[in-house]
Amino acid sequence: MGIRITGKTKMPQGMKLASKIASYLFEQQYGELRHVSASDIEVLRSTVKILTQC
Repeated sequence: MGIRITGKTKMPQGMKLASKIASYLFEQQYGELRHVSASDIEVLRSTVKILTQC
């Protein structure tokens, strides 16, 4: 199970990647992946924003 991001885009692979990153961030938020630093989380969040805007 994961998080699925959908939308109209010219980059369907970008949406798939954004969905995978969002799922990863969700796991991080609830403590399943404690080894990730706060700065890495912010980079991933900004990546999801960029991928979903295309």
